[in-house]
Amino acid sequence: MARTSGWVAVAGMLAAAGTLGAAGCSGDDGSVSGTTSASSGGTGGSTEPGGSGGTGGAGGGSAGAAGELPYCPRPAAADNHVRKVVVSHPFDASGGDSDTRYEIFDLSESGTLSATGVEVNMGHTHSGVMAFTPDGKVGIIAQDMEAPPHDVASLGVLGFDANGNATVVQDHFTADFFPGQVVMDPSGQRAYVLDGNWRNNGGGVYSVRIGCDGTLVSEGMVFASKLASRMVWLPGEPLGALLAAHDAFDSPQDLDAHLLGWDKPAWIAGTDAFPDDNAIISALAVMPDGQYALIGDNSEFSGVDNRVGILHVSGNALSSLAPLTPINDPFAIVASPYDNAALVASGYDNALILLSYNPSNALAPFAKAAAISYQGADPQLPGDAAVIDRGSLKGLVLVTEVSGIRTLTFQANGTIVDHGLWPVSGGSESIVGMIGLQP
Repeated sequence: MARTSGWVAVAGMLAAAGTLGAAGCSGDDGSVSGTTSASSGGTGGSTEPGGSGGTGGAGGGSAGAAGELPYCPRPAAADNHVRKVVVSHPFDASGGDSDTRYEIFDLSESGTLSATGVEVNMGHTHSGVMAFTPDGKVGIIAQDMEAPPHDVASLGVLGFDANGNATVVQDHFTADFFPGQVVMDPSGQRAYVLDGNWRNNGGGVYSVRIGCDGTLVSEGMVFASKLASRMVWLPGEPLGALLAAHDAFDSPQDLDAHLLGWDKPAWIAGTDAFPDDNAIISALAVMPDGQYALIGDNSEFSGVDNRVGILHVSGNALSSLAPLTPINDPFAIVASPYDNAALVASGYDNALILLSYNPSNALAPFAKAAAISYQGADPQLPGDAAVIDRGSLKGLVLVTEVSGIRTLTFQANGTIVDHGLWPVSGGSESIVGMIGLQP
């Protein structure tokens, strides 16, 4: 919400000015240029033996019956490898808000970004974080409504082969949901799609099965919910989740967050993260120890200061503490894999806020830490963020900005180091939207 309106204004100014500034984006010997061919006949059904046939137009695909799809082993990618980074470019050169380009970059094992020269087209999207299978071979993103024939919200699916070559598997997959966040199942066999509508308009959490070739098949609704906006997995076994929504399953209504069991999906507990019903949830992140989570409110209409709520998970109980306020437009939140800090992207304040974390302080486990010392210029409309939690790049964070990608690294001592902005050259057509980071 906040990011979209801010972007439109920036896009108009950039279109008038004609540039975003210098780039410094050289090519790389590991480029996957020339591998941008899109699937011309993607369907909703699996093309694997034993999969069901779906229906759909060229490059698109609508839902088919799930049937008995084959199991596709998707072991985790190596801790250290060249990762692909995907961003959307939602604006064209004149500032028009309808572009469908996605650009792909390389992230080296030392943490250096480089251009590959590869762009693909799927659907239009301003923001979001691409959900990847554990092996990094399939990435899925929720996309906006567009002009006919794509006048329904959809999912875009990218595939990557063993050499990192990118292919559009399905550019507009549609089913009986209006997709918001996409959450990958830890097995990589399916993904869960949050539909943020009210229950009577189809709101809830849906499942899509992922074929061995990356094509999606709808498995239908897992459970109904009202205004479901974010979901994150809890660490440990058995698998559980936190859901930001007004309700879920047969829970009480008008809550902010819900603790869910997942082996057999069920509602366990819920709580109000905020002392009123004015919040619009923008972000949700759980700490690696699973004890606490942070939930963002960036409502522009409530008259209440934006804030970050604190959730406490204790066994089968979910409770909340006094929120951190004011934190203007907490667009994204990521937790440090060292379990001692979290980072909040404050879009309208053009700032990144480091929070310290001490779970032994039951009254105030989070607090604002010292201001981040930026490398170069301050952030401009920081938005979506993704973090690496293992290997030599453990703690590396990528944050989208209007003119590029900022990289930072969580430190083992709870601090964070900013490495500055990696700029993307051009005018409004280079404004950065969503982000995807291979695991």
